[in-house]
Amino acid sequence: MNIFNIIKKYICSFMILVRYKKSWYKINLRDGIFIWKQTAWLLIRRLLRFGKRIRNRSLNIVIVLICAILFSTLIIPIGINIEKYETWYDGLWDLRTFFLTSILIVFVNTNVAEERRRNEGLHKLFSTYSSFMFDSEYYIRDLLETVGLSYRDKIFLTQDSLYNFEEYLEEIIHYVTSFNTMDKNDIKTYMIHLHQKQLIEFKNVLHDINTIEPAEIRKDRVREWASRAVAKVESEIIKIQFSSKEYTPLEVINYIRENLINFEYSIAELRRPWRWDHERNMNIRYRLIYSGKIVSSFDTNEYWFDKRFD
Repeated sequence: MNIFNIIKKYICSFMILVRYKKSWYKINLRDGIFIWKQTAWLLIRRLLRFGKRIRNRSLNIVIVLICAILFSTLIIPIGINIEKYETWYDGLWDLRTFFLTSILIVFVNTNVAEERRRNEGLHKLFSTYSSFMFDSEYYIRDLLETVGLSYRDKIFLTQDSLYNFEEYLEEIIHYVTSFNTMDKNDIKTYMIHLHQKQLIEFKNVLHDINTIEPAEIRKDRVREWASRAVAKVESEIIKIQFSSKEYTPLEVINYIRENLINFEYSIAELRRPWRWDHERNMNIRYRLIYSGKIVSSFDTNEYWFDKRFD
């Protein structure tokens, strides 16, 4: 039994190389096998979705085929009358190249063009989603710092991280009594600056989704949640600027709690094309960041986890 445990420990501690998102990592065999299984599952899912898209686009080929059949029913009788063909079979055989070429050209051109357009749109959408998510987290952290609080963990990366942050707000709400050492007027100016900066981020999102094509994103839902968040931010700016009552640290926490759902659903809608893959990708990143060692020049996990740099 002891020998078995020694062998098992040796095998599990054996280091292998894995590639993930254009980066190479050295990781133990057990976690490496886990990552291989997850990436294989993700690849199979992508292939199945690709096949489904191909199937849905096959309607264009059916239309071309119908047109080709109608064309042949017109041309072949004429060819028989002018003695170019002796039978219908001769005409169909002569037109085989036309049929195959037409169908192949439509099939290839349609799918290549649609996949290229889709991939370009998804790259733009992912850039919009990731930058907005991280900028929103920085915005909330900066607001917390005005009342002397520091929160280093991710907020919107997973459902668990959001739940942990909501619990954190519930725990600290009764202990926030004062702003940091800045002058009150400076605090107000700084907070207005933070809110206005976030308004620009929301407007960028609303602009970007109008220029992005993927059908997987529900643009109306993004606009709905982003517009609610914008209204809430603008309302908070007005409160800070014009309210006759003193603006308190508790109002900062309440603002974050009330507007959190608008951030959550805006980000969720932007993440929608990857909703089935997100948790698995996060599990892979977690293993790599805590059990692996980067061996290439660029670490794709750097922007997804903070704990390595704490």
